Amino acid sequence: MLTVHLRAKDGATADIQVPMPVVGMQRPDAVTLNGVTWPAVRYEDLYRAGDTISGAIGRLSKQAVITFPAGRFYADDFATGYLAAINIPHGPCMGLWGSGPGDYTMTKDGTYFGINPGTSKQQAATGQKHVLWTADNPGQSFGQFAVIGTQQAPGELYNGFAIYHPTGLCEVRDVLVAGWQGSANVPPGETAGFTIIDGTAHFNHQLTRLDGDGRRPDGTITGTAPLGGQNLNGTEWRDCYGHDCLASQFGFYLSRNVKTFDCRSERNGSGGGGLAGQGFNHEKTDGITHTRPRVDLARANGNVGAHFSHSNYDDPTWAPGRLTVIDPVTLTDGKPAALVAQSWSPYVATNTAPPVVTRSGASVSYTWAHG
Repeated sequence: MLTVHLRAKDGATADIQVPMPVVGMQRPDAVTLNGVTWPAVRYEDLYRAGDTISGAIGRLSKQAVITFPAGRFYADDFATGYLAAINIPHGPCMGLWGSGPGDYTMTKDGTYFGINPGTSKQQAATGQKHVLWTADNPGQSFGQFAVIGTQQAPGELYNGFAIYHPTGLCEVRDVLVAGWQGSANVPPGETAGFTIIDGTAHFNHQLTRLDGDGRRPDGTITGTAPLGGQNLNGTEWRDCYGHDCLASQFGFYLSRNVKTFDCRSERNGSGGGGLAGQGFNHEKTDGITHTRPRVDLARANGNVGAHFSHSNYDDPTWAPGRLTVIDPVTLTDGKPAALVAQSWSPYVATNTAPPVVTRSGASVSYTWAHG
């Protein structure tokens, strides 16, 4: 549970717990992360004329979260050392909070991060670029903002928001990532909306109400792989939604003991081959549990994927490859459909166990296909 400290215009203060979005999405005065309360510093108090967004963040001189007002905060080029439009430098920044995630059409008030259209000069760095990036930083807290993609050079690929090798527990709440640029369900065309990648240390990160939306404000679908994680051991995803992508899916790679609750994967994938999308995908994983997942496969878009896909290839490191699905809702084109799970070659039963699917405590039968 995240504690948010609010101050009204008349000076009154209150501490509130946030199981649901903050009404009005007010900027917090402080944020408590993993039992430690960090003060908030306003972005306006850091910014100096001529600063880049990353440069203004780098002015922070004490451990604090940085809060942003409603508005658009756009960079020019993926120009930092990490090929990010906006990079959180190593230092005291304990995270970013905005004034609301708005929506993918950008017609609602919110805090929007992005890159100005057509300004990237990094076309050769295919698939390695990010709009928002933080790496090798302590546990951080992020909330109440959007990361919105824009058109760069034709065919230029880039990711949305990534947390890479954090050295402490991270929390992300009420964040929208939309309209990044991908092209396929395998690299380099497989880019990610939001991804979190642990390093040698693992933490039970808390991710709540993340929305990975593959659409641009004009409705054009450009994104692939809306939400996912790599090298995780633990981590809880709650009420997260990955949807409307060209290809790929909500997925986990090289991960153990991840739990999702009330998460949805809908209308991902637009064909066969490199354009296919599953509901939830698991590669080299063990001990993943989904509780009350909802999957809607868009057959009308030509997608040939399954509700759940799972394979550890021929790697005994990930045996027995346990996957548990509790009380799923499975649909096709918005209508109830029998659950379909799929693995692919090489399939080795001792490395990838069939999913255990239950409803109200009883086993549920399903189609288990091998590609």
